[in-house]
Formats: sequence, structure tokens, C-alpha cells
Amino acid sequence: MYLVRDKTSLEALAYYCVAYHSEITATDVYAQFNAKTMEIAWTLGAAEPFPNYFRVAPNHQAVALTLAEAVAAGHLRLQPQEKLVADRIVQKSNRELLAEGLIKLRPQQKLVDDQITDKTLREQIAEGLIKLNEPFEYINDKDEIEYYTIAELVQKKRIDTRAVADQCLLELGQQLEGAIAQEYSAGYETKLTKDYLIWISDAKPVDDRREQKFLTMQQRINAIRLQNKALRGQIKAIRSALKA
Repeated sequence: MYLVRDKTSLEALAYYCVAYHSEITATDVYAQFNAKTMEIAWTLGAAEPFPNYFRVAPNHQAVALTLAEAVAAGHLRLQPQEKLVADRIVQKSNRELLAEGLIKLRPQQKLVDDQITDKTLREQIAEGLIKLNEPFEYINDKDEIEYYTIAELVQKKRIDTRAVADQCLLELGQQLEGAIAQEYSAGYETKLTKDYLIWISDAKPVDDRREQKFLTMQQRINAIRLQNKALRGQIKAIRSALKA
């Protein structure tokens, strides 16, 4: 088989499907053949295909190029993520892609056995990517974030500084306010108190529910506050025993 191609672009201009014969000339294959800009190549058989990439020998035989030779000659361009291994095009490893800046890891990612995976929570905490709400949060053996109740902190003797004790007292206060707000929102508590004061200024009329509503609210709020009174006392005692 014969082929005429452009020397610069390597574009095939003409094929001639006959077996090689020494007397066949370039113009037999392509009448407009120009030796300055074109070249002729041949393979032995009439149907023998040309290699994907080849050079033309002095006798015009098509000589196959390895992929490395094709790349070096500019006939083949690899993608940035590709490389040649044993004359095969393969994908570069993630490690290679990282080294060449072709991919980037997010802060919470790492490379393990050339696989991109998330760092453990413990690793992310150590690197400052995740901040635990200490002393209430901690990492368990399963690399999960768990929560200490204030009672557990007292039981496990983890209140070891006045700062931690203050955090616990603040958290108890917020829990208390939250529990009260679930039953009496700030607006509703204010309304009942205002109604009670108006009831007093109205000379305390009998058969009026404003007083009872206010007193019921006070009793319920006091009951909620009593729930954590003992725990608050324990924390205060621990705080007092700690050095400033």
C-alpha cells in the first residue's frame, strides 16, 4: 500500500492500494506530487495498514515509531495527566498529579495509597480544621464527635480549672434559659408580669385570672431552676477548691 502525505501536517493526501513494487513512483500515487512539500511511503502488502505513527525511511518504507518517538517527533501530544509506560499511554498517579500541581487537595483531604480520602476527625482537629467545643465535645475511639453532659464532666472529674468551671456554669445558665423559654417565651413572660402589675394597680379584683397565671408561671420557673440547683452547687464547690 502507498500513501502520499503532507510533510508538515502529516495529512494523508492520497492512498494507492497495491502491493509494493519498485517501479511505482510518487506521481503514480498522486499526480500533483510535490517533493518539496510532500512525501511518499509504502508498506509491503496491498492491504497492509500504515502504523499509527511512522517515519519514512530513505527507501520510503513506512517505519513504525514507538509512542515515545512519536511524542518526541511531535506527532503525538500527551494530555497533562498522561504519561508513557512500556510504550503505553497511562494515567499519572494522583501523587504525580499533585507533585505537578495538576490537582490540589482540599484542606480536609489526604493521599493514602494514591487514593484521595478525607482525613480523620482526629487529624482535622489536630490541624485546627475542626474546633471542638471543649470541654463538652470529644472524639471517641470510632473517630466520632461525642458530647459530655455537665453531670458527666463532674462525675469524670474533668472540671480541672476555674475556666472550665465557668464554662459549665455558663452552659447551665443557657440550658436553664432555654428550658424556661420553651414554656414561657420572653414576650409571654413579660406579658404575664405586666398583667399582674396591672391587676395590683386595679386593686386586686377577685375572680381575676391574672394573678393565678403569674403565680403559676413563677412556680414553674422556680421548679425548672431547682432541677439543676444541686449540680450548680457541685460546680461552684469544685471551682472554689481550684486555684485561680
